[in-house]
Amino acid sequence: MRVYEAFDKEGNEFAVGSVFRFANAGITTVLDGPNGEKSVTFDDNPNGLRDRTLNIYLYPDPKNSKYNRVLKQPAPTVFKNDVEEFTEEDVNYWMHRAEGYYDKYIKNGAPSSNGSTVTLKKETVGDTADIPF
Repeated sequence: MRVYEAFDKEGNEFAVGSVFRFANAGITTVLDGPNGEKSVTFDDNPNGLRDRTLNIYLYPDPKNSKYNRVLKQPAPTVFKNDVEEFTEEDVNYWMHRAEGYYDKYIKNGAPSSNGSTVTLKKETVGDTADIPF
């Protein structure tokens, strides 16, 4: 899986961060703020992703139909940590959102992107996979 850095208008990175967030990985410190919000520090070392679970969307490689690609937008699994909780309903929301991204940007043409790469665990996917997640 390749995920490239992406920043919002305030300069916060969110693409690589969402991989760690949805994998429930890398949280090192959680502090309660004065307004009820939590402040989180996390370590984005790729080793923190080992033995973590993440939902990924597989789609056919447009250049070679024998292979699949992994969509850069993952979805979480059901979990609860000190910062947030993802229920089955939340997981379905993020899966649906990733499918929408695929339909809008990948299915009919590749998006452009640049940045750094995060590599997750390599998996072999056979041609018997009929569900994208």
